[in-house]
Parts: sequence; structure tokens; C-alpha cells
Amino acid sequence: ALRFGRIADVQLSALLARRAQLRAMLHAEQCRLDVAPTDAVRASGERMVMQVAAELRAIEAEVSVLEEDDEQLCLKQKLLCEQVGIAQTTARTLLAELPELGQLEAKQITALAGLAPRVHQSGTIRRWRGMVPGRGAVKAALYYPAITAMRFDPDLAGFATRLRQRGKPGKVIIVAVMRKLLIRLNARLRDRSLDGAGCLTAAAGQRERLVMAVPRAFARSPSRA
Repeated sequence: ALRFGRIADVQLSALLARRAQLRAMLHAEQCRLDVAPTDAVRASGERMVMQVAAELRAIEAEVSVLEEDDEQLCLKQKLLCEQVGIAQTTARTLLAELPELGQLEAKQITALAGLAPRVHQSGTIRRWRGMVPGRGAVKAALYYPAITAMRFDPDLAGFATRLRQRGKPGKVIIVAVMRKLLIRLNARLRDRSLDGAGCLTAAAGQRERLVMAVPRAFARSPSRA
């Protein structure tokens, strides 16, 4: 898929996509190593595991360097991690998969992430409300942070309790908390600035734009960070 945005945002997305590919490769090689039938096959598997692990460490080092060199990425990650349930891995995933975070209104950002409710209604036919299609990696990244926030964030815990008292199913409550959590994170980035003059929500005409093809072949696993 084509990705638009600042150069640093596109680079972060590409690096995290590559990290996901390497993690999938490492897991596959480790599984093959567990069932290696001969010593020669096992030795080959061990060499592959070491090589892929080295590449994974190199990519993670590149991500760290990118974040250290880009003030805006560093600040965004810090602001996201102030929220209960959000740690570095989740913050990185959100910034890579949803670079529009902090630049859109609440309804727009939830629709983009695939967390906006959709009414299935036609004439007299009424079905269960679902979610609009969106970026699956964002929903996967927010699932476990939402569960953590339901337990340790007083506001979100109270919100979940009120929904539970109204008889809402557990999955519906989790999705509602995910949506509320995303809206809160979006508002936090929107309202905080880099300094007295530079704001994270600069006009689109002032932002640096770049088009880059980002590998999307591998789906990313849910982040527990």
C-alpha cells in the first residue's frame, strides 16, 4: 500500500513492517529447529536462527536511532506512553500504522482505525451493529491496552462498569473502551505541541510529504505492550 506522510513516519512504518517479517521468519525457523530430523538439518536451522536474530536486532537498532533523531516521533511516543496501558511497542505500532493520529477529529480517527460503529439497517430489517472496515493492526494493537486500562484507569474502568450495568456484552465493552482510548490518545497528540511555536497538528500544506511502497505481506501480531 502507498503511505503518505513525513519521511520519519514512512521510515518508521517500513522498519516495523520489516521487523514483523523477521519475527515471523524467526518463529518459523525455531519451530523447524524443534523438529529437525538430523544433526545437519539442526545445524542449518541454528545458523538460520542466529542470522535472522541478528537482522532483527539490527532493525530494532535502526528504529531506536530513528526515534532519537526525530523530535516529533520522540514526543509523540512519550505522550502516548503517559496513558495507562500504553507502552513503547504499542506506541510505535500506533505511530506507524496510524500517522494521522492527532491530526483528525474523533469520528474520523475512529473510522480510519476501524473502530467506528456501523448500523446494519434496511427498511424493517435490523441487525447487530458492527464496525466499519479499517486498519486491523491498530485494532490488534489496542486490544490488550484496552483490557489493562479497564482495570487500572479510573475513568475507563468507570466507563466499562456503566456499560456492563446496561447489559452490554463483554466484547462490545472492550471495543467501546478501545474506541474511547483511541479518541483520548488522538486528543492528547492534537492538543500538545512540540514547543511554543511548533504544533503537532500543522497544516497539511506545511508538512513534508513522501510516497513510499511499504511491504504489507505479513500481518502483525497483537501487541501486549
